[in-house]
Parts: sequence; structure tokens; C-alpha cells
Amino acid sequence: MIVISFVGLRMMTKIISYHYLFICSSNQKMKVMGYSSRISFTTRIPSCDGRKISTLLALSNDVNNENSKGSKSLNEVKSKINLIDVVESYNLKGFERTHTNVQAKANCPFHNDKTPSFFVTPKFYKCFGCGAGGDVFKFVKEMSSNELSYNEAIKETCNKFLDEVPSELLFQKEVTKSKEEMRLIEVNTAAFEYYKEKLLDVFNGGMARSYLIKRGLKPGTSLKFGLGYAPPSKKDNYQDLVLYFKKCGFTPQEIFDSGLVRKKTFLADSSVLDDYSVLYDRFENRLMIPILDVNHDVIGFGGRALDSQRQNAKYINSPESIIFHKRNILYGYDLFCNSKKDVVICEGYFDAIALIEAGIDAVSSMGTMLTIEQLKLVSFHQKVILCMDNDEAGQMSLRRICEKLIHSPQKSNKAMNFLWIMNLPLGIKDPWDFLAKNTPNDFLSLKEKALSWKEWYLDILLQSNQNNLQKSQKNY
Repeated sequence: MIVISFVGLRMMTKIISYHYLFICSSNQKMKVMGYSSRISFTTRIPSCDGRKISTLLALSNDVNNENSKGSKSLNEVKSKINLIDVVESYNLKGFERTHTNVQAKANCPFHNDKTPSFFVTPKFYKCFGCGAGGDVFKFVKEMSSNELSYNEAIKETCNKFLDEVPSELLFQKEVTKSKEEMRLIEVNTAAFEYYKEKLLDVFNGGMARSYLIKRGLKPGTSLKFGLGYAPPSKKDNYQDLVLYFKKCGFTPQEIFDSGLVRKKTFLADSSVLDDYSVLYDRFENRLMIPILDVNHDVIGFGGRALDSQRQNAKYINSPESIIFHKRNILYGYDLFCNSKKDVVICEGYFDAIALIEAGIDAVSSMGTMLTIEQLKLVSFHQKVILCMDNDEAGQMSLRRICEKLIHSPQKSNKAMNFLWIMNLPLGIKDPWDFLAKNTPNDFLSLKEKALSWKEWYLDILLQSNQNNLQKSQKNY
């Protein structure tokens, strides 16, 4: 005779209902704002067991139509920008327009040019000294010493000389990615499908679904952000993910390079990796959060531990790879990379998800210390508001960023005038905690009270000096 307590029965009902809602939601057509529509559809991965990867097929016709318009849209954007105006904004030595205003010349910025040999028309530039030449976006890219990618140059130019980046360029693919990079993106996209399937698995995904219920996440939210589940490793399934990749046609080396798996420790680093049997899942028994770049490609994952007693780290991220450089990435930025509106930077994945669901543009530093590179990524926005965790680590992160900005070159320091810092009330841990107890309008009101980073840092220094003075007086 099996006895089920009322509480247990209630929890089972919740899980079954949650699973049912998941299935119903996933069978509906994804809306434009749905997570699957964020993923790049030009990335193709081999079929597994004769099945096409469903998410990549969804809406593919619409996106392919958009991509076919890509070059046309780009040319239309270029036609609205006068390259002579762009070049003039850089204050090049010897810059001079012709009387007809259809040509200009200057000393070339790309080599030691003593006399003007750099000629510019409204659409193209050419140096007859070093041979440099190209369109407006290539000029902006090269003037950044190639620190900007071609897509980033498009974005910067549009933000400076047009009102915003046209929405038609949303699916513009990064042209500089190598075959190796695209292959790793394909591995990560396949993993996205695998983890999503496991979350919906009636027998294996229960722990992850229970966690989502406790956090109050709706099935629609979980689907929108592509959440998945990496099952725990057991003797009979520790290679499930690896075998899935094998069926998809990926080599052991490609799988290992993606960072999604580990190899057995007895293998030397110099070993040639050609054996699937030595690999196993890196993210076991974790809720999986896919990370996308500005091209809407899946480049990595964050994993939240579901068994805190047995798992040391609550969160782990994909390791560094040729496509995943954590210091240059903000979780959720793929949603707002074409906007100039205010954006909030917080620490945790679920902080960003809660804010986005509340209608507030937000991104996350993925639980790690915020970097200058991440700030540069959002420098095109009107305001960037930092809202870190209301604990010692979060406040230390803010202080370190301010210290780095203080000691950065004067030009970079001035460029950070868009940066503001907001303080959460006492007793509130993070943005997720705030929204659980308050309304989105309450958060927006608090956001309006944010201080400029210089004002915030000066206030912190004054408080520190005051505390030190009081301590010295007591000791005296």
C-alpha cells in the first residue's frame, strides 16, 4: 500500500501541471519575441537520428527572407551616411574639403603620411601612399585599430550618424567568423536542443522543473529564455551528451573544444583526442542557461547547481574558448544590442530575466566581476545603470570598476559619462528579490535616483574616511 502525503501530492500536481504547460507552450508557434527566434538560423547543424533540429527550422523561411535583404539593407544604410562627414569627425591632420564638397583629402591615418595622400568621397576612401581603402564601416573598423568587428563598426557608425541601428540589420551575420568558430557554434546549438529536451523529459527533468516552480518562473518564461537541464551522470548515462554529439557528426576534438565536456584525468594534455569514450558532460545536474552573442549565436552556457549539498559551485560558466570570452560578453545583450535606450547591468542570470520580464532592458555580468570590456559593449546606450547584489562582493565589484575608471586614460574616463550606479534598499539582496516584493514601477523610481559613477564613488570614499576617523578617535 502506497501512502502519499497531501503536501507530496500537491507538489506532484504542480510538477505535472508545469510539464503539461511546457508541452503545450512548446507545441505552439514561437512568437517573434520567443527565445528560439533569437537564435541565428543561418547556423546549421547535422541531423541527429534523421531528425532536423526543430528550433533551427522554426521560422527559418522568415529569417532567410530577412537575410536575403541583408546586403540591400546595408547599402541603404550606407547611402544615408556621408563618409566625408565621418572622416572629418576624426580630426585628421591636413583634412580639407574641395570647393564642390564632393571630395576631401587628408594625411593618411594608417601610415606616416607627410603630405595628404588620403582621398575621400561620400562613399569610399583611398590612400595612394599605403593603398588603404574601403567603405565607411571599414574606415571606422580600421580607425579602432581593428578592435571593433565589422558588425560593431556598423553599430558604432549608425549610432553616431543615424538615430539608431536599423532593425533590418538585426540578422546581419558576423563576416569574420572562421570555420572553426562556426563549428563550435554548431556544437553549442546542438547542446541547446539536447538540454531543452531533457528539461521536458518526464522521468529525468523533474528536479529542474521543481526548481523553476520554486523560483516562480512560468513555463513561457523558461521557453523564451531557452532554459534546459543537464542530467546527473550515472554509470549507464554518463556519456549521453557525448553520444548525442557523435550522432550529430561532431568529432571528439570539436566536442572537447566547445567546453561542454571534460576528458578523463589520466589523459595527458598533449594526447590526440580521437576517442569519444574519454569524454563526459561538464554540466551535470544543472539548470542550463544558454548565452547568445550579438549575432544570436549560442556561444556558451551558464549552469545552476540543483544539489547544493553535493555540488561545490552554485554557478559555473562555459570555459574560455575561441567563441566564448567571458570578459567581453553580457548575458541577454543580444536582445538590446540594436537599441540606444537605458540598460541595467546586474550580476545574476535570473536578475536579468526578472527585469526583462518586467519590461526593463537588462543584462547580466554572469555572476562574475564586471569588466571594462563589458562596459564598452554597452557604451552606445543613453544610460547604463549598474545594479549589483546588495552584499559585500557586489559593492566591492562596483568599487573596483570605479577605481579602474579613475586610473584609465583621460579619454576613456570621459567616455564613461553614460555610467550610473543605483543602490538597492537595505534588506534587499538583488533585483530578483526586489521585484518579488515590489512592482516594476518601484524599480524604475529607484532607477531614477541613481548616481553618476563619480558621485557614487566619492560618496563611498567620504563614508570610508568618516568611518576611519571615528575609529581613530575611539582608539585615541
